[in-house]
Amino acid sequence: MPPGSKSCWRPHRDDLARLPLYVTLDKDVMTASDAVVNWDSGLLRLEEVETILHVVRDLAAGPLAGMDIVGDWSEVRVEGWFRAWWHWTEHPKLQVDPVLAWPAQRDRQPGPAFLS
Repeated sequence: MPPGSKSCWRPHRDDLARLPLYVTLDKDVMTASDAVVNWDSGLLRLEEVETILHVVRDLAAGPLAGMDIVGDWSEVRVEGWFRAWWHWTEHPKLQVDPVLAWPAQRDRQPGPAFLS
């Protein structure tokens, strides 16, 4: 674990341990090489996300109440010129093979081991 990764969370230890912890991970925070998403990608590598999740879980001092992972890539279908224009202006230009995207999503995310 990188030095200092727990120290920045320590001030929140009591709050994290007080109630059951529920975590939502939005894949948009991850780099494009680690998560295929519809929006602009973030800057965190998968390993960094895993470190953050483990530190928060450890400081929570108990089992997680649950976790969801959102932000998977999906094919965008729009109707009408305005929605097409809106999509064109708001989304990055991605060259995603839908057949390859789904296994990559499934295989490159924190798994059940994190939850225990």
